[in-house]
Amino acid sequence: MGCKFSLEHLTALSLPPPDLVRMAARLGYDAVSLRFIGMRLPGEPDYDPSHQPQLKRELRAALDETGLFINDIEVARITSDIDPAEYEPQIAVGAELGVRSLLVSVWTDNRPLALERFAALCKLARSYDMPVAFEYVTWSAVRNIAEAMAFLRDAGFPKNAGLLVDTLHTYRGYTLPAELAALPAGMVDFIHLCDAPAEIPADPRDHVVVGREARLYPGEGACPLREYIAAMPGVERIGIELPNAARVAELGLEEHARRCLKYAKALLENSAATESGTEEIKGN
Repeated sequence: MGCKFSLEHLTALSLPPPDLVRMAARLGYDAVSLRFIGMRLPGEPDYDPSHQPQLKRELRAALDETGLFINDIEVARITSDIDPAEYEPQIAVGAELGVRSLLVSVWTDNRPLALERFAALCKLARSYDMPVAFEYVTWSAVRNIAEAMAFLRDAGFPKNAGLLVDTLHTYRGYTLPAELAALPAGMVDFIHLCDAPAEIPADPRDHVVVGREARLYPGEGACPLREYIAAMPGVERIGIELPNAARVAELGLEEHARRCLKYAKALLENSAATESGTEEIKGN
């Protein structure tokens, strides 16, 4: 599995895009995810280069200097009050910078409206040759892989739309590795890799704290990560989305991001070694 590792912006959201790119390069990542599209929260940093020429120049310089690429931009939310056309400036500048995917999630229970707006967003992204990575989030309107596949089916499986499999939401959505293995070939665009505590809160609203500030390094928690990865052998892009406020306070942001990658690589190397050993035993 020739993986490319991306440092997802939520892991180090305090860093402006050029700084994130340079830190990721120092640590050995291949790519970054960037939050071009904000959540419209009070005090949220504005990392949108479509209206900040200096930020765009600095970001391009950082990418050229390091050789990293932008794995994805986020978050294009499907809501009842945001017209997908509003995301065009960010999609356009993302395409100009070589972004590989547009991350999309659904935050309205109005299903007909969500399907209509998702189709419009896929069409808009397709006009810029940008794939759409559809993410299920346990506290959103599409909470697990079964719901995500049903949504994509009802949307007519747009040609440029695939799944983003976040291992936290996959575990907390009670998804079995066999469900991942049963997905159509090429359906998974890329993976968000992290681990999580064994306990799954009954109320999805209680999922937010771990999701946004207390994820665990791969191999530290209860997620069956090796089984998930084995079920998606063709996926080559792995985003490390691992916000953890306590670890950042203890270790510092750069050391935390370094450990994220170290644990991820160790997990994949051990998985590959186990698979190789199994094949050798079967061959004897």
